[in-house]
Amino acid sequence: MRPPPTNLAGTTGGRLRFVAGEIANRALMRGLLRDHQPAGVINFAAETHVDRSILFPDEFVQANVTGTFNLLDEVRHYWDGLQSAKKTASGSCRSRPMRSMVRCRRRSPVRRKEGARAQ
Repeated sequence: MRPPPTNLAGTTGGRLRFVAGEIANRALMRGLLRDHQPAGVINFAAETHVDRSILFPDEFVQANVTGTFNLLDEVRHYWDGLQSAKKTASGSCRSRPMRSMVRCRRRSPVRRKEGARAQ
């Protein structure tokens, strides 16, 4: 496996792991979910520069649309395969109906720093 880029030095290890790969690669996403059994997934993969989206629209759609869809679909399959007890322990907010998500968010253990603005 390729080592993380130097700008990520010190951020990997413990609960974090750098993986070089394509987000559209379903087999890779499925394997990572199976091997690491995460309680949550955050997607930072994207082609962000507008000029690149104009010059290379295929790459833009592959990363931002197809890749994101594939990741979400694999996460859904992973979630469906979890036992009910694990779903409740790892994501009680996600297992509730959508209308109760607002209440769930208010009870989040994550707190904003004093003086931080809400976005």
